[in-house]
Amino acid sequence: MFAQSKELSEQLCQALAKGDIKAFDWIYQSYAPRLAAFLKSFAPDPSAMEDILQDTFMKVWTNREQLGSVRSVDAYLFTIARNTALTHLDRIGKQARYAQEASVFKDSVTTRTDREVEDKSTWELIQGIIDSMPDKRKEVFLMNRIQGKSYAEIAEELEISVKTVEKHISLAMSFLKDKTGGKLDMFSIMLFLFIKFF
Repeated sequence: MFAQSKELSEQLCQALAKGDIKAFDWIYQSYAPRLAAFLKSFAPDPSAMEDILQDTFMKVWTNREQLGSVRSVDAYLFTIARNTALTHLDRIGKQARYAQEASVFKDSVTTRTDREVEDKSTWELIQGIIDSMPDKRKEVFLMNRIQGKSYAEIAEELEISVKTVEKHISLAMSFLKDKTGGKLDMFSIMLFLFIKFF
């Protein structure tokens, strides 16, 4: 039907541009094997290569009117095939990145959730220990460690001696250390209290 040469004849281009299905079939039969070999360098997987090949010819048919002004069908077809392959690879790359990011996000959420549960448990432990202190000791401890007041300021405000304040603080610290069972050092306890209150 059509004379095959290095460049597809003007007759073929015009026929395809007008929607001639026989012209399209001729192009497919003539170029599919060559394009398939070309696309293997982009997609070694036969299934992926076949998808790209089909997409390529779908674009040729969808944009067939452009063939009316095409001079080199070879260049036209191989350019479409190359661009289609690159788009395919870019999409695969994005999907891989999205999957990786989703995995990282999931791990982050899991880690954060675990940390929040651990923090909540730690806070409940410390809060329970402080709440179980005698009222005056608890008051002195919080005034010093949370409000940042000096022993002298606490003594004046509560109308007790500085020695009494020192004793309350010492007993409170020992009580906290004993009740946490050595799981937390005093620095960690004080840091945790600071974060919770500020």
